[in-house]
Amino acid sequence: MFQKLYIYSMRIFFISTFLVLINSMLIGQVDSIFIFCDSTNFNNLYDNYLEDAYINCDVNYEGELHKSKIRIRGSSSRDFPKKSLKIKMELLNGKKSLNLNADYLDKSYMHQYLSSLLYKKMGQISFDCTHKIVFLNNQLLGIYIEVENVDTTFLRRHNLNSSGDLYKASKDYANLSWFDDADYYWEKKTNKHLNNTSLKNIIYDLNIVPYQKFYDYVKNSFNYNNLISSVALNSLIGNGSTYYHNYFLYNNTFDNKWYYLPWDLDKTMSSYNEYLRYDYCSWSDTLSGAMPENPLLKKLFLNPKTSSDLLTKIHLLTKTFYNPKILYPIIDSLSILLKPYIALDQYDQLSSVEEWEKEVEKIKQYIVNRPLQIQYQVKHKPSPFYLYNNYNNLFKDSVQLSWSPSYINQKICTNYSVKISDSKLFDTKNTRIYKNIKDTFLIDKLDVGQYYWHVNAQEKEYKHNGYNSRNIFWVGKFDSLKDTITKKTIIENKNIIIDQNLIIDPDGELIIKGNSTIQINPNCKILNFGKLKIIGSENESIVMKCSDEYFAWGGIYSEGFLDMEYIDFMQVEGESIVRQIGGEAKMINCRATYNNVRETVSFNHCPVKITNNYFNTNGGEGILFLDCSGIATDNSVLNIKDAIEATSCNNMKIANNFILNSGDDGIDINYGFNISVYNNTIIKSFDKGISLTLDSLSKLNLIKNNTLLSNNIGIGIEGSGTAMLNKNIYQNNNTKVFIEHPRTITINSKKQNTYTKNIIYILVFFITVILFIKVFLSKILNNN
Repeated sequence: MFQKLYIYSMRIFFISTFLVLINSMLIGQVDSIFIFCDSTNFNNLYDNYLEDAYINCDVNYEGELHKSKIRIRGSSSRDFPKKSLKIKMELLNGKKSLNLNADYLDKSYMHQYLSSLLYKKMGQISFDCTHKIVFLNNQLLGIYIEVENVDTTFLRRHNLNSSGDLYKASKDYANLSWFDDADYYWEKKTNKHLNNTSLKNIIYDLNIVPYQKFYDYVKNSFNYNNLISSVALNSLIGNGSTYYHNYFLYNNTFDNKWYYLPWDLDKTMSSYNEYLRYDYCSWSDTLSGAMPENPLLKKLFLNPKTSSDLLTKIHLLTKTFYNPKILYPIIDSLSILLKPYIALDQYDQLSSVEEWEKEVEKIKQYIVNRPLQIQYQVKHKPSPFYLYNNYNNLFKDSVQLSWSPSYINQKICTNYSVKISDSKLFDTKNTRIYKNIKDTFLIDKLDVGQYYWHVNAQEKEYKHNGYNSRNIFWVGKFDSLKDTITKKTIIENKNIIIDQNLIIDPDGELIIKGNSTIQINPNCKILNFGKLKIIGSENESIVMKCSDEYFAWGGIYSEGFLDMEYIDFMQVEGESIVRQIGGEAKMINCRATYNNVRETVSFNHCPVKITNNYFNTNGGEGILFLDCSGIATDNSVLNIKDAIEATSCNNMKIANNFILNSGDDGIDINYGFNISVYNNTIIKSFDKGISLTLDSLSKLNLIKNNTLLSNNIGIGIEGSGTAMLNKNIYQNNNTKVFIEHPRTITINSKKQNTYTKNIIYILVFFITVILFIKVFLSKILNNN
């Protein structure tokens, strides 16, 4: 039996190798892949193409025969007669996966190859792809594109941290909007044992950060060159099949920078024709809110600085890489290479070689016309514009909708149409359409209920919608909280309006939970002297925001019991988002980005539990503790000075926090007793990663197992007293440890060197031997 298997394998190997040589010598230089499997099993794959079932096969790849498995791959492409394939091969040093794309809709067989090549020519990260001639049981199956996997190997090849978070936009609606679901529409390719928190936080940020401040935000949060270059090139190649699926986002955990990585570039280079809108990201944008738009793309074109950088980059690319001088010779070489196989492929949708040649010529015309079309759109078509208060806004009765102006040839557009409906598709009898609006606002009265609205700027027959295409508001469907809460009050799954300072009496208790939005009038606060519980859920955070996008509310002041879980804080201005004095405080899984406050949250003279919160760019300082006890764990604090500060605290744990770009110290401990600071990651602090100020009462303060990267000073210690430093990791800090007054500070470290340990082990061994001999001799003497 084994002899027959050996003969069979060798026969396959020699036949396929011989065919490879014949293919190379007589036809061209396109590499071949030979697949050998049971024909019935392969036909079953085609019959059940929606399944991800593998069958066994042998594959001759690059002249070597491998035991392998094969299945159908792709999403919508599975419906086409020519299927894309995924092969897993067994190698001597592991396994290798092959993605063989049929690219059925690309009659030229060049879109994916050219677009990926352009990414690499401009110095950006992209997958490799090459043409392959695929044979099945020695019969030509067709022309395929082998596409490199985007995985940890890919990241390492591009000198990126393979332990970073890599997410694939694997399903439609992976568009980073409020309506995106990071757990459903996205597939995590690395760190699969961890949750999708980093992606959920970036989705939150992208929707929260005002477009006016978007340049500063993306400079801090993204690799700016990668982002601007990728978006500019996508505009030029007409990549209309991204931003809602078919792309990757990668978060480099060393500096918390995000990267855009392209995927499935077959629908480019004339697939959508040269007239595709340069900021296109939704197939329903001018008609309805069926497909919400991507806030990353839209705000890049809304912000004056990022928009200017994008248009400049587009112009630069046309002068350097994206032009006939560079691309025509590449296309001509590809044509010579592919032409012998075009007539042989019986499974594509080409009827003749002449039809294929027309498709190639179409690409050449597109390369010439596309930059001119973008220039024309920018100058003569309505510019991007923004809809204010566009998410879950509440109105009592009279509805007031407004938007920023669109411009045409540097003149304000004076022709808008507005749709309002109880359906996001604007397809019901309750849909209202307002035409020929010359201003940038609309006032009307509507019945109680939830509504969607949508605005188009028009220039003759051409329409361009304002961001966003899916916007929600409510009329009259809310609870109004006024004056003082004097008893136990529970509100669940309701929209709430607070139109003046809300006071919770010492005997009062307010509980808000479920799917709720809290809208507070400008400059108003919540003052808690009793019990306040605001409890959202992992799937439905409670949003607390100002009633008017132009203004801000004053945050929460509390002297009683405070429990906040799964809350998104927006548009807060003043001292703090939350300021607690006395009482008891819990803050769990809350988020706050771009609030204009002196300190993000402040807790004074109280026990605390502050865990799993996300704070980014909130103006002043971060999480402040004065005379507190408890825990501050698993928080992310980005772009905030003195990210975590604890003064005169006791019995407190500060652990597992991620701190990036602190404008001063990452963690600042001033005095205190029994403070444990451990397992924190602190990167790029302007001054110290960890600062410790001691006095005579500062005892049992432990700094352990922290990772300190690229700070000015890793750990800085001042004052007088004792500190315990143990097993901290230092990398690329200007100074590892700085002690301001060495004579007054004692550093204790539990870490022993190997030499000391070995001496101890030897002494213990000899003492044990001596004791054993002593006991043994004693027994002998006693017996005698």
